[in-house]
Amino acid sequence: MQVHQPDPAYYINMKILLTGVTGYIGKRLLPVLVKKGHTVVCCVQAYAFPHTDLIWN
Repeated sequence: MQVHQPDPAYYINMKILLTGVTGYIGKRLLPVLVKKGHTVVCCVQAYAFPHTDLIWN
């Protein structure tokens, strides 16, 4: 029986939603994903950046 393996090209330039980016793993994972050319959107809680003024529309 053969197992289907996805084409490696499928994983090039993925759009990734990364949560917990201020945590231990997120801080290390984000630069790796960006270096590999992925588009990364990060979700953080507002208290993680208390010195910025966030405006939510």
